[in-house]
Amino acid sequence: MAISPHGIIITPIVRYLRWLLVPPIYMLSLIPKSFREQLLCWYFKGRKVHKSALTGTHHLFNWSAALNAMYMASDEMRLVTDSDTETISKNLHKLIFYYGANDNWCPLSYYQGMKELFPDGDILLCEEGVAHAFVLEHGPLMAEKVATWIECPMSEE
Repeated sequence: MAISPHGIIITPIVRYLRWLLVPPIYMLSLIPKSFREQLLCWYFKGRKVHKSALTGTHHLFNWSAALNAMYMASDEMRLVTDSDTETISKNLHKLIFYYGANDNWCPLSYYQGMKELFPDGDILLCEEGVAHAFVLEHGPLMAEKVATWIECPMSEE
């Protein structure tokens, strides 16, 4: 993850600078909730963001939650370096990989690499333009896809 286009930017921030973000987040937590909600609405203006995503994002105004999220991101950047090909091989018939066509966390080269490693796997490239953070705007679409995969596993098609 740390070597992906977004990872290169985010990794130093969550590893070394996350403590610098706590004071501004703490200050934001002191602002009235209604104003924080307006800030989020402004940030997401023009996007079809579900109310539950706004609620979840609002929780990041809590300095402790934000610090924990940044620690988790730092841990992920440090630990997730390669695909566990042995585990994937053992469970390939149970797995579906769904890659975004324009995803700076998981570039197209990751999709192509998985297709080469596992040509018989259910490794798909998104054609609907769904962003990496699909829960913000494409939750219902992804829910339908996953429901279809659960109801009718692809390897049985």
